[in-house]
Amino acid sequence: MNAKALLLFTALLVFTGVFTSYAQGVPVIKDVEVKVTFEPTCLAANGSSTIKADSRWMLITVTYLAETKGSSGKSSNPDWIDNLTLKFETLLPAIYQGKDVYSLMSGKVVLWAVPGDGERHKEVGFIPPQVLKRYARPGMKFSSTEAKNIEARVSFYNKDQQLLGRAYATRKGAEKEAAARFSRAETELGVLKLEDVILSRDKTPWAVVDFDFYDLIKAEGSK
Repeated sequence: MNAKALLLFTALLVFTGVFTSYAQGVPVIKDVEVKVTFEPTCLAANGSSTIKADSRWMLITVTYLAETKGSSGKSSNPDWIDNLTLKFETLLPAIYQGKDVYSLMSGKVVLWAVPGDGERHKEVGFIPPQVLKRYARPGMKFSSTEAKNIEARVSFYNKDQQLLGRAYATRKGAEKEAAARFSRAETELGVLKLEDVILSRDKTPWAVVDFDFYDLIKAEGSK
């Protein structure tokens, strides 16, 4: 190989290495905030709508910053985080077979691609009224006051199911205690495990609300 060809080959290797490094930028999830709220069910009939005060959805709302390590923050041409999975969980006082227990409810949403643009992103997990009616303890009012006392956890995973970040809805300064409670709940036999009862936005009445302000949910069965 002559000197000119060797120089061209070396330059190609350097360019390819730089491009690959940029395209596979390490995703960073930070400044995560999680909040629990209750929203009423709206019954539409005969051209009018009625709010059902005794039937509510539970919402776990998460906001976060998405970046890629090595990027300069906000960019008009950012790296993308493909197949970002958000796992929603909550510990809810429940009743099962006549006994007071705690339920560990969970569900997930897979986002098609999230730009690592340094901007704030938002996603929501939803627990339907039917699930709350079946498992919530009698006397729960599903009020804003009760929502503040319900703990929730949101975990972020990349396409290889590696944990990228995690945050809790809990009292200020009580994150370590909340983490310990969720860890115990995963293994304790007395905790009722309810998987896939927290729904993604596209499976709820909120599917078309502010659609363009959310990241695209990956279609089930797509690669």
